[in-house]
Order: sequence, then C-alpha cells, then structure tokens
Amino acid sequence: MKRLGFAAALALLSFVAPARADLADDVETVLERYRRSGAQALRADSLFLANGATRAVSLPLASGEEFPCVTVLALGVRTASFSLDVQGGSRLATPPVEEDGPEPGDDEPDHAAPTAKQSKAGFVERTLCRAVSARGAATARPEDGARASVVITQASPRGTIEVLVARHAGALPSIDEILLERALGVLEQVDDRGAPLWLAPIAERLERATQSARRDGADQIGMVPARSSPEGTGALVLQLAEGCHRIGVLADADADGLGSVDIDAELRVPNAAHPVRFDRSHAPDARLDLCVSESRRLELRWLGAGGPRPVTLFDARWNLPLIPVDWSLDERAALAGALHKRRAPHPTTFPTAEWTGLAGATHVPMPTEPGACYLAALVLADADASVSRLTVSSEGDTYHDEAVDEPRGAAVTFCAGSDSRARALVEVRGRVGAWRMAMWRLGGSGP
Repeated sequence: MKRLGFAAALALLSFVAPARADLADDVETVLERYRRSGAQALRADSLFLANGATRAVSLPLASGEEFPCVTVLALGVRTASFSLDVQGGSRLATPPVEEDGPEPGDDEPDHAAPTAKQSKAGFVERTLCRAVSARGAATARPEDGARASVVITQASPRGTIEVLVARHAGALPSIDEILLERALGVLEQVDDRGAPLWLAPIAERLERATQSARRDGADQIGMVPARSSPEGTGALVLQLAEGCHRIGVLADADADGLGSVDIDAELRVPNAAHPVRFDRSHAPDARLDLCVSESRRLELRWLGAGGPRPVTLFDARWNLPLIPVDWSLDERAALAGALHKRRAPHPTTFPTAEWTGLAGATHVPMPTEPGACYLAALVLADADASVSRLTVSSEGDTYHDEAVDEPRGAAVTFCAGSDSRARALVEVRGRVGAWRMAMWRLGGSGP
C-alpha cells in the first residue's frame, strides 16, 4: 500500500487544520450564547503570549443603567494555563451587590480590586457590577467604569488567548453549559452496559466463518466438536497439516441467545513455556492464524465458555505458495505468513532474484523490466532480529511493509516504470539480524 511518510502527513494535517480552528469555534459559540441571553457581547482582543508574558486589555464599559454588569472572559485552548486580574474601575464590585441604605458618597473608599484568578480548563472569567441602590440607580460614575482593565499573564508555553467582553443585566450562562467539554468536577456515573448482547446460534456463526474462509480461497475446511469443563475451559492436541491455518474456537450460548461467552484461546508447542499464537480479545469467539511449513503438533487451550457447553473447533487451511526448497522451514513459514496475511498473490514460479543480508540498512538494486509487475517478500532468518522494514521505490512511488509480528515476514507488490529502475531498502534491527528476500514477476503487466 502506498502511504505518506509521517513528516508529510503531519505537514498536511497542519495545513488543512489550523491549531486555532477549535478555539475560534468556541469563541463564536460563546458570543452567540451570550447574545441570546440578552447581553451585548464582543471580542475585545486576541493575544498571542509567550510563557511569563503579561498584557493589559481595557474593558469597554458603558454608562447607563441598562447593563450594570460586565463579564470579561479569557479563553484559550483547553490545556492552556494563565491568570486574569482586574485593575481600576472605581466603585466596581464583584460579585454584584445591592444596598438598601443611602448612596455612598464620593469620599467613601472604593471596593477592593479582585485578586488574580487562575484559569481552569483553558478559561477564566470575571464579572464586575456597579453597586445598585434601592432606587435601582447605578452609583458609580461612567468615567470610573471606563478606566477598568484586565491583566492576563501566560503561565504555559506560548499560545493564543481570546478576550471576550459582555455587558449584561441578568446572569449569563456558564462556560460549563456552553462548552460541555470544559466542564470540571465529578461526572455522574451512569451504568449504560444494558442487557447482554444476543449471541447467534453456533451453527449460524460456523456458517458465517465457513463462507468467509471460502471467499478468501481456503483449500480445505474442517470442524471438530468438543465440550468445555464446568469452569468454561478446555484443551485439545491438534496435528496441523502443512499450510496456513485459520483456527476458530466457538462456544454455544444459552437457549435464549444470552450468556457470558468470551472465548480466549492459545496455541502452544506441548510443554513449551510461551504460546506461539494467542487471542485474548473481547469477542465471543476466538481466532488464531498461523502458517506451518510442515506437519506440526500443537496444543490448543481455551477458557471463557461460561460453563460446560458444546464447543466447536473450526480449521480453514490454505496451501503453501511455491517456495524454493533451499529455504529453511522457518523462512518458508514466514514467507507464507506474510503473503497470507496481506492477501498477496501466490507465486507460481521460482523467484527471479534472491538476496541475503545482515542487520542494518541495506540498499538493494532490483532488476526489473519496464511495465512489469512484481512481488517482493522479506523474511527474518535469525532469531536475534527484532524488527524489520521493507521499502520498495519505483518510478517515484514508494511502498513499504513491516515484519513485526510472528512469523516476521513482509511483502509488497509494485510495477516497474518505463525506465525499469527499482530499488529496495531493507532495515533490520538486531545483534545479527540475518534476513532473506526474494522477488517474483507476476503474471500481469503495469499500465
């Protein structure tokens, strides 16, 4: 498969999805909700601050009694950290207060300015209101409010902070209500597991597995009945024929289609410490895929049948591709596994070229014919090799595959360009890391 490199993909994502896109959406959402609540809301400033930088922003306060309160909101990305402090604004209080006595005189002390408030979930807000007398008149002079400003100090790495201001009379909706993803605190624990999923009868599931294997070209399909123990476990010794196998372990459910069926299975060489294959996924049925280059005796173990229930072992087998006889048994199994896993075409002739090498990065020129299509396969021939990657470049196109999982083989198909120049890069990690690679010409031709 042709893929973009990590750096190219990252550059493309950065181009099509600017980092401020989500913040801009949040700003528009907040302003729209503020205005729907009857407030006059606007964006006062947009700041780009580095760590430790401080910036003051004047508050556009208006005179009159229609909007006695002003809320200033500093909004950054959710992971941003900064603080907001209010300066100036004689006779402004937070939160709003009401007085039943006479209006304060000009010589009375002002309300103390709020201390700096730290952001949480990328936002911090302050609400300032003029003191209101019993007669409903604002007691602060307009020029007092006009001198108010906020000071924002960045505490995280550089980023954008949007400053929004809303003049209002009633309460504004909280940011937790507007931007739900920024809500703080303990969330209600809801048990949404519901009833167990209905499990189809085992006969229907076996039929689906059979049809799937036939569509994938299986050469032989067999089934073995068994039964699990009262604990839902079981074991069986299998004699697997040469080829690639898809082994399934399926347990019957209760008569109503319900039941705690979650089969986990593994294949082991008898008396071996570690399994050669295992499936511990959260699924009712287990599936194990492997290729063997000769008849092999393996022990199958399973658990999770939910009690003493009927169990069916399903085995679909594919014949091995044509592989040179001088390849070792492990190399043959690794090549077969790489082709089988990727649904690659099976070679019908012997390779047109073969190479061997050791750990490191090795460039391999590949002899090709113009317009012809090829299959290249890489296998690890040494147990010390840990990870390998095969990359083939042809006519400006690059194709790659990795041999990470057992049996550690990789395969790619490609077509040669008009200049018939192709090159492979084999990258293998390990103390020795011996590898083997072969190339076959396919029956079709490139365009």
